[in-house]
Amino acid sequence: MRLRSLSVVLAFVLLLVLAYTAWWASAAWQLRAGIDRWVEAQRASGAMVSYTDLSIGGFPLELAVNTRDALLRLPDGTEASAAGIAAAADTWNPLDVRLTVMETPRVSLPAGPESALVLAAESATGTAGLDTFGRVRQGTLALSRLTITPPGADMPLNAATAELATTLPALPPATHTDPLGTLGLQLSGLVLPDPTDPIAIVLGPEIKRAAISATILGDLPPNPRAADLRAWSEDGGTVEMTGLALDWGELSLRGDATLALDGSLQPIGAGTLLVGGTDALLKALVASDLLAPQQAAQLRPFIEFLAQPREDGTRRVSLPVTLQDHRLSLGPMAVTTVPPLVWPE
Repeated sequence: MRLRSLSVVLAFVLLLVLAYTAWWASAAWQLRAGIDRWVEAQRASGAMVSYTDLSIGGFPLELAVNTRDALLRLPDGTEASAAGIAAAADTWNPLDVRLTVMETPRVSLPAGPESALVLAAESATGTAGLDTFGRVRQGTLALSRLTITPPGADMPLNAATAELATTLPALPPATHTDPLGTLGLQLSGLVLPDPTDPIAIVLGPEIKRAAISATILGDLPPNPRAADLRAWSEDGGTVEMTGLALDWGELSLRGDATLALDGSLQPIGAGTLLVGGTDALLKALVASDLLAPQQAAQLRPFIEFLAQPREDGTRRVSLPVTLQDHRLSLGPMAVTTVPPLVWPE
């Protein structure tokens, strides 16, 4: 009798193992079929997708995808590549995906007919939270030893680490006050390309931390064109910039702002900046020829008078920041000129 009971238990366990194995094999087949459908859809839209050595594995506790020599080139010229990509999710929680991009991931973003913003890193890790339809609803990406080459630049910027986070709502915006999505960026150990630059001499050649978060309010299609942006702007769409932070030498900035588009589809905005280390800021403005030494001497006692003590013991001054007619101004002072944006028709 005891032997019979043991046989029944073993048979039941065997059935469970076989059922789980069949489920895992079916899930792996569906995963591969989903990848093939995505690749076909991208190619049908005019994108170029290539890869080698695509494999599905991870049995028994994971569903994992590995590939080599991955390349995605969109019709607008945006290009992303990596020598190796690995993605995995636990079988009991397949909607939370872990991502590892190895061996110099690279992204090129077009910034003109013959120029691009190029981002390259030593490696990257990330996560993606999917909904039941397979759409990304939240994600993170951590990059190590990031190199940023702006359009037309001779020397790149280098950052020790970069962290990105994005959140997308379950439903598209119904009004101009509903969020389309939020993107956050933080850079640490950002080294300037030219340590002999006057502002680098004053504040130091390395920015300890730079961070910002942006939320788009109002509905916009993917890859919006000028007509889409005009409709979004006329409907009241804005971009809310929060969590602005900059720690550079003795200078410390914190702030937020609201951005929009004017009738010519050029950015305009207003916000508030909390400035710590105002003396360092004035010295940097003088070094950059944005302020004459006499003007800095006149402003210094006025700014020190406005500075208010904070809970952390530091003193900061609150200054309005505006962007209009391509001029970025800090208080009454024009700090820099923003080049005009050209949107695709």
